[in-house]
Amino acid sequence: MLHRVILSLALLFISVATIAQPGGGGDPGSGAPVPLGGLEYLIAAGAALGIKKIWSARKRS
Repeated sequence: MLHRVILSLALLFISVATIAQPGGGGDPGSGAPVPLGGLEYLIAAGAALGIKKIWSARKRS
């Protein structure tokens, strides 16, 4: 019972802390470049690997 209460309070405080972050960013029309993050690199690597596998499969047949 006590574990559930502690877990519930911890999740509540974590969610409140993440919502209470200060607003960021600047003017949406400022034209500042957006840096590429890790997720974009992973997507590009997955697409390149998929293209390579398709290329290899077509080359074999």
